[in-house]
Amino acid sequence: MRITLGRLGPLLAGLALITTVTTTGTMATTAPAAAAGCRVDNVSYKILGEGYRIWIGTNVASIWVAGPGRISRTVSKTSTAGSSHSSSDTVEGGVNYGVVSAKYNHTWNRGTTTSAARTSSWTYDIYVPGGMTARARVFKDGRNFPARKTITYQKGSTCPVISRSWKVRVRLPNKATGNQHYCIVRDQKPATNFMRSCKNT
Repeated sequence: MRITLGRLGPLLAGLALITTVTTTGTMATTAPAAAAGCRVDNVSYKILGEGYRIWIGTNVASIWVAGPGRISRTVSKTSTAGSSHSSSDTVEGGVNYGVVSAKYNHTWNRGTTTSAARTSSWTYDIYVPGGMTARARVFKDGRNFPARKTITYQKGSTCPVISRSWKVRVRLPNKATGNQHYCIVRDQKPATNFMRSCKNT
């Protein structure tokens, strides 16, 4: 999708910058249904590649506007971008994003986190052409990469398997919260949650 953006007002002009990092995620503590009778011995993650840069939609967005029209305003709000994995990937017990982020950062010398937030003054000035319904939305940069989760089980006569594994694509925001790590774009309905490129023009 070609993104057209009107004048972008200065982000955070003279305002304080607040960055918060939290750790979220779940780890399997019991055997999944397919391994009934098994006791979990270990849960591990392996990073399968560097992946690529993406832009993650945050909670900061304007109302939807039916074009032709213009969205022009400034709001002061905390923008938050979280972690996730591809909805097409089934992973028993979920993903421990904190563990995956730490492994990825160590392997590829990156600075991802599980959740990144910034309190700022965000200025929209975006034109919505006729025949389109859209909104202005703040996006945060991050990484999209492949990983593998493996659960190994304690040996026993009641356990039918030794281990199970799942491949998953993980999406994590970058920890850095400078201006260059955000952009404001026209988000056409239905909402776009992830983008490969994002540019203020």
